[in-house]
Amino acid sequence: MLTKKKMATIAATGMLSVGLLVGGASYALFTDTEENSGNSFEAGTLTLSEHRHDIPIEGPMFYKDNGPKGEMGTGLWAPLDSHTRAMFIKNTGTLDGKLVSVSAKAKDGLNSNDVTNFADQALVTIAVYENPNGVVFDDSKFEAANRQFDSLFKTLMSNKWTKWLARMGQAEAAENIRKEILNWKFDVDGSGNSIRVTDVYVGSLKGLLDGEPVFPHLVLKSGETAHLGYTVTLTNHENNNFIKNKTLEFEFKSHFEQARNN
Repeated sequence: MLTKKKMATIAATGMLSVGLLVGGASYALFTDTEENSGNSFEAGTLTLSEHRHDIPIEGPMFYKDNGPKGEMGTGLWAPLDSHTRAMFIKNTGTLDGKLVSVSAKAKDGLNSNDVTNFADQALVTIAVYENPNGVVFDDSKFEAANRQFDSLFKTLMSNKWTKWLARMGQAEAAENIRKEILNWKFDVDGSGNSIRVTDVYVGSLKGLLDGEPVFPHLVLKSGETAHLGYTVTLTNHENNNFIKNKTLEFEFKSHFEQARNN
């Protein structure tokens, strides 16, 4: 029996603050050629490539200053800041892939108290965008949807959602925010064919560090692209002063396995 350890697996990686998006790689499931009547068994591959659409180079999704990394620098973070960035992950292999987890990891060598304080306060939202039925939009349309998402998210976080966080606490507020976002659609070309949010994670960065399961049913077919929007919000937390003048780096990782026989 083919165990999970033998299944094709691959991860796409993004960073908060500073980091790299890892390029494509492949993992062969099996390769075998039998001499009997020319039977052959050719390896399938699960191969991912990812990019940001703001600039045509690999690099971090979130970074402080404009420059070679891109022209969408966040500047220094302050309480109640939110920033949204897109990551597009294409399956260039021959096998369909299944997203089994999204996780985060702090850069090695950081002060553990600083990591904990920031992770407790940072709210992470990961939205999955989908083409309308019968229509296939290119990456630029999904980037337009991501910009609309960012604008609407900031508007609601500046008032309504911040009140929810203060009144309900992060866990309950996050679930209510998630329910609202699942109703969002974005008309990106005036045609009435809207890109919609089909799934979304809303929770603390600490939850991702602890390995919370995310999007267990997202299948990325061979040749198709997953369009994800990452939003990080620094909430108005009582311990905000503990992270003043700190520089922290976190890696986001999306882990895929082959969908077949899994």
